Amino acid sequence: MRTLYVVHVAMYDAWAAYDAKALGVHTGATLRRPEEERTDENKRAAVSYAAYAAAKDQLDDYEFDTGAFARALEYLGYTLDPSNDDPATPAGVGNLAARAVLEFRHGDLSGQEDNYRQVISDKYPSYYEAKNSPDPESGRCPGDENFDPNRWQPLRVPTGDVRDEYGFPTVNQNDEDSYEDQNFVTPHWGAVTPFALASGDQFRPAAPPQFGSDAPYTDGLGRTMTNDEAYREQVAEIVEIAETSPTAKKRFRFTGPTDPTAKRTAVTSSPSRTASPCATATPSTTTSKCFSRCRPRCSIPASRFGTPNAPTTTMRPVSAIRNLYEDETVICWAGPDRNKKEMDGSAWTPYQPLDFVSPAFPGYPSGHSGFGAAWAEIMRRFTGSDRFYDGETYLPGFDLNRDGLDDLIGQHIFGVGDIGFEHYPGYPVELIWETFSDVRRENGMSRRYGGVHFQDADLNGQAVGESVGALVFETAQSYWNGE
Repeated sequence: MRTLYVVHVAMYDAWAAYDAKALGVHTGATLRRPEEERTDENKRAAVSYAAYAAAKDQLDDYEFDTGAFARALEYLGYTLDPSNDDPATPAGVGNLAARAVLEFRHGDLSGQEDNYRQVISDKYPSYYEAKNSPDPESGRCPGDENFDPNRWQPLRVPTGDVRDEYGFPTVNQNDEDSYEDQNFVTPHWGAVTPFALASGDQFRPAAPPQFGSDAPYTDGLGRTMTNDEAYREQVAEIVEIAETSPTAKKRFRFTGPTDPTAKRTAVTSSPSRTASPCATATPSTTTSKCFSRCRPRCSIPASRFGTPNAPTTTMRPVSAIRNLYEDETVICWAGPDRNKKEMDGSAWTPYQPLDFVSPAFPGYPSGHSGFGAAWAEIMRRFTGSDRFYDGETYLPGFDLNRDGLDDLIGQHIFGVGDIGFEHYPGYPVELIWETFSDVRRENGMSRRYGGVHFQDADLNGQAVGESVGALVFETAQSYWNGE
């Protein structure tokens, strides 16, 4: 997501050079071109060169192996010109805009230069160490005396080298090649310099409910009870969803209209392609503003969601359920193409690919819910309406459901067949989201269907996302209005 942000802000800063009043995020008015140069062609060229330079920096190994970005630039009719820093040319404007963004972001404490490995900083002066363990012999797993039910547990995840009688990945504790132990992905992210926010914890919510605490707690629905009661209730909700919700419903609501195994991004993966002001535009005023504002909602403000402070080193449902429901019979998903069955709670499994199981970082608040809510808030403000689906507006050239027809904005038809980690033999299902708010709610609820987040991780994540989206939009407006 940071990569998307870097590329699109570079594009925006290049575009801003050809606008009468817009300010670049990292270039201000320093690249402003005279009125006679503010043509659509110059904008297209500058934006393309900026995109190439930024994308090559962010994904250098990929570009070295494939040359894909260079081919894309050439396909658009431009020649590689990476050494051009003449602001009187579109190539120079694009290169200079990208350079300004990259120089700033290389020092944003993300750890890009070391493949995003954990970074020590003033905010996080020591490396993160998990309280719980993936090793069943450690005494710090669900059901063990030293297991902390309020803290995140890294999981032992199958690699696929060993498979069960059904041919699916499984863990053999005696074969180290059969598994990998999770490590907290980017625990330092809260120190990354945000866009718009004063700091990564600006909108951080209060901690989620704590197991064993009698202190009062008010949940995301506004109900007050003890911490322990809220904890148990929210764990029980995920167990009930797994038992009572049709697998097909979880399948569609969780995977959404993009690649189900790699992204699982429900309905928010392509914001600038899925709202009418941006759907058909070239690198125009509308497109540049839309891309540059939607991408910050899901990248740099993500520092709000991934930090290892107390509210965020919290339990995921899979570990909490295996701890609370050990020696109790539950009904849950039994694995790919095996529907649901009764099992001991210690074996409870979320509706996820078996070689993924649950994200490799704590679960509160939900970044997915936050990203979706931020996107929805930005799109609502940008378009001036909450309307998403109108039954008439198509996305030219986009056929995500592979039915041979251009997709309607706000609609997805889920066909019969392989969805990545199991087969769906039923009937086509049509999903429609009338409003951006519908997208926000269902995007968040998908995390509960998938068994990876609790109620308040979802609801409080949405609340944070709305606040982030509003601030990002207001800050963006100040840039393109030249304020």
